[in-house]
Amino acid sequence: MFDAHLHLWDRDRFAYPWMDGNADLPQASLPGAPGFPAGGLPAGAVFIEAGVAEAQRLDEVAWVTDLAAAADIRGIVAAADLLDTVALTGHLSALREFPLVVGVRDNFEGLPAGALAERLPGLLAVLAAGLRVDVCIRHEQAAELAGLLEAVAAQRGDASGVVLDHIAKPGLEGLAGVSGAAQRSAVLTAARDAWLPGIRRLATIESLAVKVSGLPGQVPGPVAGELAGELAQTFIPPLLEAFGADRVMFGSDHPVSTLAHGLDYRVWFGALHLTLAGILEADELEAVLSDNALRFYGLADVPADDDVPADDQAGNTQTMKESR
Repeated sequence: MFDAHLHLWDRDRFAYPWMDGNADLPQASLPGAPGFPAGGLPAGAVFIEAGVAEAQRLDEVAWVTDLAAAADIRGIVAAADLLDTVALTGHLSALREFPLVVGVRDNFEGLPAGALAERLPGLLAVLAAGLRVDVCIRHEQAAELAGLLEAVAAQRGDASGVVLDHIAKPGLEGLAGVSGAAQRSAVLTAARDAWLPGIRRLATIESLAVKVSGLPGQVPGPVAGELAGELAQTFIPPLLEAFGADRVMFGSDHPVSTLAHGLDYRVWFGALHLTLAGILEADELEAVLSDNALRFYGLADVPADDDVPADDQAGNTQTMKESR
């Protein structure tokens, strides 16, 4: 198993504006800290930027680089501002000093309507530099993101090198205060039906990848094992139907989608595994749980051409809803 979406942080060392006032999030997410996967991660993980203050973004990368061996980190997705292309050029140059950096993320969630198209030049610049791009939106932004990625594909031939985080964050606010199984089922069905048209639209964009991550992070309050299973069973089958097993990868979103909701990492992984194993063949399951992410981030021994941005093939080396 390879975790394509792991967060590390230390709130005593860095400032994370989005965490201010959030007592549910642990003070630190570090190897050896309570709730960190015991025994490490079998195939390792990709660290995803944790919303650190803008002035500390390079410091975060240096810190994670130092922690990489202890935390089984094989790649780093650093924070970046895709709107300011002048600053982005310098930032990408600075990131080249860190060999573990495999991509960047500019969290699109919460941006006003129409703002995504303004990120097109920055997005193209990152891909041209041979880095991957994680994109994080809410499901209401799916059509706008599709337009942005269609513009990317028009210029590059496809959207290879871009991965959608947290399956575009279905709206699960309706679960607040709901305890009965029948009520939960009704809320989950309604949320799935509202989310599905957008995810199907995004799936039409050739080579766009998606992470099975972040679902518990959309739930208000604790997530027990039963609800974890219901989340997986509601959203994973239609996601796989839309994208196919070759474009889907596992990410835990630990500790945002685990500890912050009273959910053990192993329980959430177990719920996902049970659902995935009931749908996929053995080789497809291995792809979703490990191989797809390793190829996408360029960490496999022999990455497939279709999973590598075009420039790599040429040899170029705000307070938000939980789940980052």
